[in-house]
Order: sequence, then C-alpha cells, then structure tokens
Amino acid sequence: MAPKHRIFTTSVSSVYPLYLAKAEKKGRTREELDEIIRWLTGYTQPQLEAILKTPTDFESFFANAPTPNPVRASITGVICGVRIQEIQESTMREIRYLDKLVDELAKGKSMEKILRSQPSTTAVPSAPPRVESTPGATKARPAAAPTKMTFEGYLAGLQPAQREALEHLRRAIRAAAPKAEECICYGVPAYRLRGKFLVGFAAAARHCSFYPGSSVQSFQDELRNYPTSKGTVRFPVDRPLPAALVRKLVKARIASGGFDEKG
Repeated sequence: MAPKHRIFTTSVSSVYPLYLAKAEKKGRTREELDEIIRWLTGYTQPQLEAILKTPTDFESFFANAPTPNPVRASITGVICGVRIQEIQESTMREIRYLDKLVDELAKGKSMEKILRSQPSTTAVPSAPPRVESTPGATKARPAAAPTKMTFEGYLAGLQPAQREALEHLRRAIRAAAPKAEECICYGVPAYRLRGKFLVGFAAAARHCSFYPGSSVQSFQDELRNYPTSKGTVRFPVDRPLPAALVRKLVKARIASGGFDEKG
C-alpha cells in the first residue's frame, strides 16, 4: 500500500493561516473563508473555531465532516497541476475541493459563484454575440496563459514598504535555516526544509504576517506586543519583527517540527 500523502496528516490549523493570507492579499475576508469551509463540510462556526485550536489533521477533518455538501461534486478544474474530477482518492479530492474554492476566492469570484448558488435571474447570453470581421483587420490574439507565481514575483508585486518588511523576514529566516528552500505554498512565500513546510510569510492590506507554526506558543512573552493566533504572528509594515526573534522562532520550529536534520 502506498504511503499517505503528508497533507493527510498535516493539521488544518497550520494551513488555515496560509489560506487566510492568500484571501486577504486580494482583499477578501476571514468571514468569507470560513463561510466557504462551512459550506463545503457542514461544520458550524463554533465547531470550526474549536478545530482550529487543535492539531486535527485533514484526514480526520474531512472524515468527520457533519454534512459534506453534495453540490461540491460540481467543483472542477485544475489545482496543483491535477484535474480535480480525475482524483480517485476521496480525502485528497476533498482537500483539492477546498484548495480550489480558496483559489476562486483569491481570484475575486463572487461568493454566489464560489458557493455554486442558483444563477441570477438576470439573463446571460449563452454565447457572445457574433462580430463580423472587417476586411484587413488584424485578428485578436488569444489571452496569454496566467504565469505561475514565484517567490520573487510575489515580492516584486508589493508596495516598497511591504517588500522591505518581508525582505527583513527573509534575511532572518535564511540566517536561521540556510538549508531551507524558498517556495510558494498556498499562494504565499514559504520555506521548505527536508521536504516539509517550515515557515512562511505574507503581506495584507494593513499588516504583514509570519507563519512559524507551533513555535508561536513558546514565545508568547516576547510576542506580547504583536497580535498572534495559532501559528501566526501579525505585525505592522512599519514595525517588523526583530531579526533575533525571527531567528529564535525559526530555530524553535526546526527543533519541534520533526525535521530530520538541522537547517
């Protein structure tokens, strides 16, 4: 039997901040993200909030979902390079349903469309009206395929102050974990060590976020001046986390995160 994909045993609470950062970067809200998760799984808001305070993994999260929405079968498309409708393994398919819904949220789709609501009563033509070609006119080129997000591309798209705040984090992370690889994880810049998610960061409209996982709990006193939640530290763009504290958080994450060797 093939081993389970590591996402099955990854806690929902450790990935939720990445979903949220992806949504907030595009001006969407936590409330919208939670509504999507509730729609997909049938969990109530209190149930979801309680789960996010525990190490519940994705496999258990979906296995225990109260009322999985039957309409979720209409979620199609490509996510992580795979067509959702071709995924045979049930848990992976549920995870990719959620990934796709979060992706649609970040791309600006309306909640009505994301939640597969009944179509609007406003008539919509089934096909665009025919346009007669003009002799000698140049044919329109097809739209270019969207480019894949890269670590550098994410930073390049930020305002200068946001970019400098995240570059500050980047330097501190590299100093603490020089063997970690830069990557994009759930739409935000992240670091991977020995094939596992280490830490990540993101910029939102009014703040930046750092995702050092469970190590946040060990530094509550030093983080007392910054808003924190499970696995996340938020800070103003003009008041970045001290580099020494970032290094401590990264090293604590390495020590407690089950990594095979030091970074």
